[in-house]
Amino acid sequence: MAANPGYNKTSQNDLVQGVNITLLAEGIPHQPRIYQEIALIGEPTKPVWRVVTNNVVTVNTTLAEADEAGFTSFTTDGVDITPAIYPVRSHVSLELQQDTMDEDIDVINKAITEHMDVLLNAADANVLANISSASNTSDHTGEALDKDKFRADLLLFKKQAGRDGGEIIFVGSYRQVHDVIGSYADAGGSAYAVPGVVSSAVASDPSSFLRGNLEGVPLLEGAVPANGGSDVSGCFMIRRKAIAIGYWILVDYKITDPAGRVGDEVMTWSRYGTGIVKQANLREVISLA
Repeated sequence: MAANPGYNKTSQNDLVQGVNITLLAEGIPHQPRIYQEIALIGEPTKPVWRVVTNNVVTVNTTLAEADEAGFTSFTTDGVDITPAIYPVRSHVSLELQQDTMDEDIDVINKAITEHMDVLLNAADANVLANISSASNTSDHTGEALDKDKFRADLLLFKKQAGRDGGEIIFVGSYRQVHDVIGSYADAGGSAYAVPGVVSSAVASDPSSFLRGNLEGVPLLEGAVPANGGSDVSGCFMIRRKAIAIGYWILVDYKITDPAGRVGDEVMTWSRYGTGIVKQANLREVISLA
């Protein structure tokens, strides 16, 4: 019988017996994720999460003293977000559990905690993947994102029909953010030469994805989706009004006795769905990765 991947003496003993650098630095459950800063987050109770917005109604007529007011019609737009299960499954060997008992290490709990890290990474990727489905796109394939492109794309985003009010943010790759900040810099090329663009405090804060502010727009740096071989898809969006994630189950787990094996099987999972809640509040920006 082939060995199941997971937490056993050959694959995870070194990590358990040694120092987990990620856990030491920040604590796995507390590492930030960018979706927590940009997405509308809900806890649906129905099989489908319907996110609805009222269409904009403009009142531009006056009412004379003897006139009767007419009726105003309201219509709505919305998107249905359906959930899926995202599981992480591991075998935790009896040998590893025994070898760590003297060190007061709960290997089962450790497995669940690291599963949570995997699930949060997946949630980040699934939220950001929605950028590629934007119906409004600025395509700079093969080109770096510079000041002129950034300002032109921002104007196009502001002019999108039906766009809601709210905080405009830019979410880009590491290079997109670096390129656009550098293009605002002085002739010497210093990325930090523009007052207010990037402070050392912001740049060194591991709990923040904020990397500066240009044209009144916060720049957030994240693992946005690839677009072809050399490009990525960043975006302008209205914070918490463009992309949503609904959690039917944030995280749950079960521990079972695996048939024919010595140890425990640990299954950890989330049940959630993501989607674009309003296309007018999102604009994809494609440029070099």
